[in-house]
Amino acid sequence: MKMKILAAIALLAMPVAALAEDAAGKLPAKDQYITSEGCKGCHIKEHTGWLRTFHSTAIQNPKYVPSAVKGDFTQPGLGFTLQEVDLTIGSHWTQRYMKKIDDDYYILPKSWSISSQRWENYNVWSWQKQPYSKYCIGCHVVRFDPADKSYVEHTIGCEACHGPGKGHADTGGNGRIVNPAKLGSVEMESICASCHVRGKDPSGQYSFPIGFTPGKNLADYYIPDKLKPGEGISDGIIRIFREWWGKAGDEEAMCSV
Repeated sequence: MKMKILAAIALLAMPVAALAEDAAGKLPAKDQYITSEGCKGCHIKEHTGWLRTFHSTAIQNPKYVPSAVKGDFTQPGLGFTLQEVDLTIGSHWTQRYMKKIDDDYYILPKSWSISSQRWENYNVWSWQKQPYSKYCIGCHVVRFDPADKSYVEHTIGCEACHGPGKGHADTGGNGRIVNPAKLGSVEMESICASCHVRGKDPSGQYSFPIGFTPGKNLADYYIPDKLKPGEGISDGIIRIFREWWGKAGDEEAMCSV
């Protein structure tokens, strides 16, 4: 017990920047990734299936894909125009719109409810204080590095759930790759929970886990917002994820990828 308390004190004493840099330093090298297009060469069926999912359309550029825009921009009084939208987020329940300001993106203060077909206020007073690189990007790209804000691809691609694929591809499929369906339930659900459970990285700077890759222990990289008193981080992550998933009690989510 004493050692746990000392460890916790040591963790709190570390500068937040150092915590984030330490986690980012555990990222696989960028050249170990081949992108979703690279996976397509051997996995055409799986790639085609991925293209039909909302993961593949989570982030889109309306200038290249005008049909990506779901909102009705003909309505007056929005406070911004379609021409100001640089990227769209989401294509299922709700769609949000991002504008690039200086070297970062910011989510504009109204979102479009796809289900009810109407505009809704979104962070009206604080949107300019919430940069995409701190609040969102880690769950919308593959391998985000906070040191230089770089990433492998700006989409929720194959390697977001399977980890880096170069070693697997270079050996004709014999090299290591993470197959979520073959992991234990907690390990598999942790991959989904890394982006479907609200929380912070240990530094408190980012609203997503920095340095986490599929197969690792998410509790080392992420602290959920709604832990119960006395609840372990890993237990809390899985409980909250299963509640989000719509399951009850200890019923497990299923993975088909």
